[in-house]
Amino acid sequence: MQVALPFGAKAAVNGFIRSARFLQWVALKCLTILNSCYFDDFATFSVPVIASNTDACMSMLMDLLGWAFDREGPKADQFGPTLSVLGVEIDLGRSDEGTVFIANTAKRRDELVQRIEAILSAGSLTKQMALELRGRLAFAESQIMGLAGQRGLKEVTTHAHARLHNPLISPALDLALRDLKERLLHSPPRKITCHTVETWLIFTDAAFEPEPLSGGVGGVLVDPQGKVRAWFGLTLSADLVGRFMSLAQRTCVGELETLAATMAILLWGNHICSRQCVMYVDNEGAKYALTKGHSNNPTVGRLVHLARASLEDRDVISWFARVPSASNIADPPSRNCQHPLLAQEKCEPEEAVRNALATNLACLDAVRTEPVVKGRQKDPGSA
Repeated sequence: MQVALPFGAKAAVNGFIRSARFLQWVALKCLTILNSCYFDDFATFSVPVIASNTDACMSMLMDLLGWAFDREGPKADQFGPTLSVLGVEIDLGRSDEGTVFIANTAKRRDELVQRIEAILSAGSLTKQMALELRGRLAFAESQIMGLAGQRGLKEVTTHAHARLHNPLISPALDLALRDLKERLLHSPPRKITCHTVETWLIFTDAAFEPEPLSGGVGGVLVDPQGKVRAWFGLTLSADLVGRFMSLAQRTCVGELETLAATMAILLWGNHICSRQCVMYVDNEGAKYALTKGHSNNPTVGRLVHLARASLEDRDVISWFARVPSASNIADPPSRNCQHPLLAQEKCEPEEAVRNALATNLACLDAVRTEPVVKGRQKDPGSA
């Protein structure tokens, strides 16, 4: 008969976390020690002048309550500008400027890079190894700014859950693993600033008419005070809409809705830099693709990746949601109609809007010019 719950049992984990949260609560309420509880690690914060006193108080609390902890060794961290917690490194070196960086530790990063290199060299990946790798990569991606790596993770998941599992690595998975490796090595850490608490809103919409063939895109930027900061509207030529139709081989509403969202991100990236941004789109497919960070539709997948990369470069924390047409303030400009809240002096210059459109079209041109790999074209939505 067991005298204790086994490690990892649901009841054991629940009790352990409750106990850890209790210790955090006592430190905060009774001793005014600022700390956070991350499983069994307590990240404690202090100004330099009382750092030694804070350390002594936290140690005394553990001793009084009968909890053993690492007083020496690699886990016995001292107060300093950086802190490592369960594979995550917190850098407070620029906290006096209102900026904190969160990244993977060098040990965690090197371990994953070596594992990916070993898989690429072997040329195969079993289902169990793929599931384990997927979990570890997803955790590591959380410490990298942005979600551009989601399409790479999708390839690992698809490989693991294939109906007829083949351990051999496909060209698409090979490219995905190499991309994830480069992200681990070179992508910037997650940056949190004083402006991160600000929430901006972006509304976008696209118009499409099959007869006669026409279309348009529009967007509205709303600041944290609820005021319209900028807006744009652009009518698309029949030739351009026809080009999207040829890529989609059906109605291209989803493609145009994604195009409008990506154009808005390119236009207003400087406004939402290092801030939270809620983007409202008027299409479920576009919202779903932007949320996931990838799409099985090559056109939408390429536009989504451009949007994700742009958000990542500007340290934007994004959220995507659906807004019905009746509530979408971006609907009038997409149809070249006026709206009382959209003052003309806040309209973006046409040249800037067309430059954003040109960037998106250049991105789509890259889809058709990519080389063929082993008899099939690379899928830009998942490679």
